[in-house]
Amino acid sequence: MKLLITFVSCDTTVPDTQLLERLAVHGVQHEIINATTFPYSACGSIRDIEAEFEAAHNYTISDNLVALPECKVKVLKIDAISTEP
Repeated sequence: MKLLITFVSCDTTVPDTQLLERLAVHGVQHEIINATTFPYSACGSIRDIEAEFEAAHNYTISDNLVALPECKVKVLKIDAISTEP
């Protein structure tokens, strides 16, 4: 099954008072993933897919360190893409 991931990249290096101003550094973005291939094939739910997507983008160096805090990814929604013509 293919899924459309809708997400934003946030700059988390700014003070909390500026987070909303900097929420969407690159605007709303989209990526299509295949839920039947690695690493998503091991996911049991949409929540697992969301966590895996964010981890793959945010925690590339360590599970305890955001790789690019000035461009942290946050998933907004996940929609199934119909494969029927």
